[in-house]
Amino acid sequence: MPQSGLGKPTAGDGQVDEIMHNTVQMLTLLHGMVADATWQHGEKLQLAAENYQAKEATMTELLQAAVKVITIPGSVPDLGKD
Repeated sequence: MPQSGLGKPTAGDGQVDEIMHNTVQMLTLLHGMVADATWQHGEKLQLAAENYQAKEATMTELLQAAVKVITIPGSVPDLGKD
């Protein structure tokens, strides 16, 4: 393998080579755009997951507190029904 790497492939025609070069450049740009969009969506998903976990913990604490209050003897009001 040469130190500078492999040479550019050629189709034997300058126009075809230029079309192939432009196509590869466009694919490279498109790949970069998709990678950026994926990164941004990943950050949004991470934030949503963190918010969900925080809300779930808060709801769990609230439910536990409600169950505790309900199960304390004498804490249920007497509604006068005998």
